[in-house]
Amino acid sequence: MTPLITTTRVSGANELKKYIQEITEVAKEIRQEFEDSLKQPKAIVEYQRTGSTSTHNFNAEMSRVSHDTFVYNNTRLIQSSKYLQADGVMTECLGLLEIVRKMLVNNKQQKKTTIRNIRATVNELKRHQQQWVAFLKPAVVEIETKVSSPAIERLEKEIEATKQNHRTITNRLLTQANTLVLAMRRHIFAFKIAAEDTIGEIIHNADNCRAFIAKCCRLEVIEFCASRWWFDTEHSEFIAQHPELSERHFTVSVSDLEENDRIKFVVQCFDPMVITVGEYEFDQAHILTDEALRAFEAAEQEQEQEQEQERQRQQQYRQNSWSGMR
Repeated sequence: MTPLITTTRVSGANELKKYIQEITEVAKEIRQEFEDSLKQPKAIVEYQRTGSTSTHNFNAEMSRVSHDTFVYNNTRLIQSSKYLQADGVMTECLGLLEIVRKMLVNNKQQKKTTIRNIRATVNELKRHQQQWVAFLKPAVVEIETKVSSPAIERLEKEIEATKQNHRTITNRLLTQANTLVLAMRRHIFAFKIAAEDTIGEIIHNADNCRAFIAKCCRLEVIEFCASRWWFDTEHSEFIAQHPELSERHFTVSVSDLEENDRIKFVVQCFDPMVITVGEYEFDQAHILTDEALRAFEAAEQEQEQEQEQERQRQQQYRQNSWSGMR
């Protein structure tokens, strides 16, 4: 958990430095929590595309890609990322605080340097005056230890004016710093909320994508089984009645699942225009038989093997091409 920020006021450069360090550490923890949350399974959509070229397989793959794009837009693209925008505002405020801190340090150093130089001049004047008094009045046993002159008095007043001037500058800088401290309190909480909201949106989107992918996979199985049923039971009779379509390509499409788990699908052919051959509706048990499901699994394995062989051929071709270039 990110620690609560309670500081609302600072009284000097050292306190401001400590506050900046604390805020920097808090921001670092928020960023780390955010990155860790992105890696949790709930925020990730995984889908290994099969060898099938069906629309449902493609849609499932595109759903995974869309989630990756959603994550990128909300975590790496500042134009659309509330998280990065809040981080930018907080970082900018932190940078302003660091500038004020450096100005406070410089102001203090300048005051010390200026006063030290003036006092060195005063001491030098006093030393010269004491030498003149000793020279002009050698018989005097005691010489007043307090030596003064109009020039020394002016320099003493200059020291006080310098102190007051730098005190005024310090107060103004601290006013700016404390205004930024109050603003930073809002910014750090806004950053924390933006991180949490972004993770929540990513997890919600991942849930939707996983549900859609599961539906696509389910529809692909149903479509395969429905197609197998139609070609096994209806295709021959249809061609007997329409021999002119015997060479045409037929497709079986399952648009969606009915609420009562009944399967509704459409058979079409291209002649070259699309012709609807028939519309069917059955209980799932009538279409999703054990034999049909085993056939689907066998077809998937065969397609995966073909894809693996094709990848190996492509890899071998690239290796041979590279060897020839050498």
